[in-house]
Amino acid sequence: MIVVGALLAGGESRRMGQDKSALVIGGRTLAEHALATLAAVSDRQVILGHGRGCPADVPRLLDAVPGQGPSEGLRALVASGLGDTYLVLPVDMPGVTADHLRRLLVALPGHGAACFTLSDQLEPLPCALVRSAELRPGEKRLGALLAALQPARLALTQPEAESLRNLNHPEDLASEGRRRPPFG
Repeated sequence: MIVVGALLAGGESRRMGQDKSALVIGGRTLAEHALATLAAVSDRQVILGHGRGCPADVPRLLDAVPGQGPSEGLRALVASGLGDTYLVLPVDMPGVTADHLRRLLVALPGHGAACFTLSDQLEPLPCALVRSAELRPGEKRLGALLAALQPARLALTQPEAESLRNLNHPEDLASEGRRRPPFG
């Protein structure tokens, strides 16, 4: 089984005001940290989207229809045929660990996808997908796209969910730098 780790890095970072991939916490960029997390649980890594601020030596999969959000990145990934299983991690979630991703992989057999939930609410990212996942054409909402796959659902506690939050604003980045030890 070939597991491909996919770094979702195609957004415009409007709320952050600068490219999230190149932001530094603990001496490493968010992209470097996320790619290392993916490398710990996958056979190869790719970047979904433009990947500005990401290492140049990592292959990119561009959206077939740019500007339509992360759902197009997932469609490009599944259509690529690069692996049997895909782990998708957004660049702006530095709290996701290799153990979180392993939990998704363990839950995946028998499902088209695996996602975390908080209070029974589907959290679309990070997620795992199988190669045969049939992603509904035209659906832009990532949660709806994944929910249609009847994913395995892994419940998060509130403290776990807090560690998996994404960084959208400069104050999120400042808070993350204060609460998290440097990446190791």
